[in-house]
Amino acid sequence: MSESSFHQHFRAITTLSPLQFQKQFRLIEARRLMLAQGATISYAAHAVGYEACRNSPATTPACSAPHPAAICGRSG
Repeated sequence: MSESSFHQHFRAITTLSPLQFQKQFRLIEARRLMLAQGATISYAAHAVGYEACRNSPATTPACSAPHPAAICGRSG
């Protein structure tokens, strides 16, 4: 299967490109780690495959968000 054919089939099933799917999956998993295990943003970002947590809200919104414990009013 060619790369372009794969992309077409992937988008037909998921409504996302493979790269968009990967980014969304990584962000969801990083959020889960922070909420369920109290992981820091840096740890969660590294655990899901990001080399560094960039300060770019456009590409990685989780990097600019407060820690979930701060949102819930718990001490971290």
